[in-house]
Amino acid sequence: MEAKGPSTWRIGGGRYSLRATIALAALLAGCGGSSPGADNSINAPIRVSGIVALTCHLKAGVHAEIGPRIGKHERDSKGMEVTFTEFDWANHRARMIGNQGAAEVEARLEGPPIQMVFLERTPMGNTMMTSVFLSPATDEVSAGLEGTVVKGRQASVVHSRHTMDLASSGEASGLVSQMAGVCDIKF
Repeated sequence: MEAKGPSTWRIGGGRYSLRATIALAALLAGCGGSSPGADNSINAPIRVSGIVALTCHLKAGVHAEIGPRIGKHERDSKGMEVTFTEFDWANHRARMIGNQGAAEVEARLEGPPIQMVFLERTPMGNTMMTSVFLSPATDEVSAGLEGTVVKGRQASVVHSRHTMDLASSGEASGLVSQMAGVCDIKF
């Protein structure tokens, strides 16, 4: 065994880090990220099944009208925040909480790479879709995706709205929008 600084060493041909070894041991022992002494850093690994909420901050976006006024578009600088929680991957459900209230949404795990996809169908029949992109901690993706280990406490997010309505003239018109940002991962 050859020492390589205070927290890294070599055994045979391998190079080992004390921090990575402790994080892996805690993960294999079933310790959660909120346990005393656990690695709560931004890149500490967690299982998808351990995620209890995603709070998404959508900051950049663009909107465009479709129908008779097609082509009119504008950038969105206001942004919005939405939280996803109460994940039930077996039944494809989750709860979405936003500025318009809360609703049950369809929820799917896709991958690899790991994506959480949420579909909201509004009372007016419109569809909104949010995709959250998680970074896997290893190349190995577990069966069912819920057991996959991901790294980080933030994930990229894209939110798409497809809003249609019938104008008084009887023509379909609407608004499409795309927003992007980051989600804080809570476990």
